Parts: sequence; C-alpha cells; structure tokens
Amino acid sequence: MEMEKMNVRVLGMAEMRWPDNGDIWSGDYHVIHTGMIEKRRGQAGVRVVLSKELGRRVKGYVQCSGRVILVKIETKPTDTGKNRGTC
Repeated sequence: MEMEKMNVRVLGMAEMRWPDNGDIWSGDYHVIHTGMIEKRRGQAGVRVVLSKELGRRVKGYVQCSGRVILVKIETKPTDTGKNRGTC
C-alpha cells in the first residue's frame, strides 16, 4: 500500500459515503470510519487508516459528526487515551 512506501502511519480520508460507522482490519491496517449524515444520504463520512503498530493501540473512537471522528490511541510515557475526548 502507498502508506508503507511513503512511511505514513496515519491517513485521514474524507467523503467516504459509507452508510454506517465502525472499524475493521484490512490486512495490516486498522480502518476506522464514520457513517453518513442521516438527512444527507450519499454525503460526508470520514475514514482514518492506521498502521498495524498504531492500530493495536486504539483505545476507542467517537463519531462526532459525519465529518469528524475522534480516535483515542494509547501513548507513552503518558497515556493520552485515558483522557475523555469530547467533540
């Protein structure tokens, strides 16, 4: 995948137009995505693609809207994933 060639560990994408929110593993990548805006079918939706290393450290995620997603990742030395993220 291009992410590996370019040494990119986090990739954000917009206008995904997927109907639901959720997360999946695709090969060595953790994909977290938001659904579309209810009143505007076929619009919005975002996706965050994380490398295997970061994908394993995801503590959770919050869909703020059809265009904003908050991904909580365990970090060191201070675990910022413990903080409550708000939209």
